[in-house]
Amino acid sequence: MRNTNKSFNKFGGVLSTNDQEIAERIFKEAEEAVGADAKEPINKALTALERIAGQLTAAMMDPKKDSSSSEDEPANEYTKF
Repeated sequence: MRNTNKSFNKFGGVLSTNDQEIAERIFKEAEEAVGADAKEPINKALTALERIAGQLTAAMMDPKKDSSSSEDEPANEYTKF
């Protein structure tokens, strides 16, 4: 989570405004999940963080390209990346 947040702070500006807002919400929810007793909230947060990390990696490799993923990917309760 820490590394993804650092990357977001550095390269998040190349994401769409909507994706930036979603990422900020996911970081907040992930922080809350760290203190959860159940595994499910933690696993959901990790999955969402992995998606952000993937978007950031794509943005770092080609910042001119739209980093949002295709519509083929199913949405979940955290994001529609």
